[in-house]
Amino acid sequence: MMNLSFVVAQSKDSRLKYLSQEDGLSSSVVVDIVQDNYGFIWFATRNGLNRYDGYSFKTFTNDPNNVNSIPVDRLTCLLIDKNGNFWIGSLDGLVWFTWIMIRKLFL
Repeated sequence: MMNLSFVVAQSKDSRLKYLSQEDGLSSSVVVDIVQDNYGFIWFATRNGLNRYDGYSFKTFTNDPNNVNSIPVDRLTCLLIDKNGNFWIGSLDGLVWFTWIMIRKLFL
């Protein structure tokens, strides 16, 4: 687990950019980070899944009234496998999304 009050992203001009909750990150506790084939950076946090596009965050949290939402907010790990499937881990188990599902639900 990484208990960070900020995370760092690299912009096109190769300068470091510090990101925090003030920038829209849903939690200061980031437990995993992956970058997808489209360039989005995904953050697993203790308060949901965050997608960063280089400019702003979009946060995905559990919504009990929406069957398409992520199942829990307290995440433990992320993985993009060789087939492009997106795996989200939590203490309650694993959830996987195909890129077709990701585009439909999260992009």
